[in-house]
Amino acid sequence: PCTQYKPADLERARENIERYEWARWHHDSFRGATERYAGMSRDDIRAYISDLTPLVTVACPECGNGPWYAYDVLERATKLRCNSCGTEFAWDPDDRSEDWNIQAVIRYFRLDWITGGCSSLGLIYQLDGDEECARQAGWIAERVAEVFKGYRMNRVNANDWLDRNDPYYGRICGWKFREMALLKEVILGYDLLVAEQTR
Repeated sequence: PCTQYKPADLERARENIERYEWARWHHDSFRGATERYAGMSRDDIRAYISDLTPLVTVACPECGNGPWYAYDVLERATKLRCNSCGTEFAWDPDDRSEDWNIQAVIRYFRLDWITGGCSSLGLIYQLDGDEECARQAGWIAERVAEVFKGYRMNRVNANDWLDRNDPYYGRICGWKFREMALLKEVILGYDLLVAEQTR
């Protein structure tokens, strides 16, 4: 690894896990973050990461409220529920529209859900040698690398697509700051996979 964790950091972490309760607590929390991926195949994981642009928010199609984060994420990011009217919206894998609609918002929350534990997958691979975690982190990184370049830059809540780069607006959720919060999980997860000699 060449970003956050160096080989010496990982070795010290293993030693701390053996010696200290606080380190075991952190290890258990990393392990817990990988449980969402239990039994997921490459196809399962790839299906969470659409090739169509995800949008972080739109007004509720039922009541018009929002659009600022007006949804609860349900059932492994297969449904959203409006915080205002309680209407539930199910993921439609056949929807190929790339528009300012609820399906684009579900795409965002599915992407966020599947990438959310990627760095933990990489850490558990390095700390415990769990090959399944390594495979799953690799599948996430592979799919994000495939589709990210095709996402459209957008101005969140302005319902506006941009045709050029912008210092503020981004591709995944309209803000580069929030975009990097999501992508850092993938980058750290991948970084922990590529240096086999550290295990």
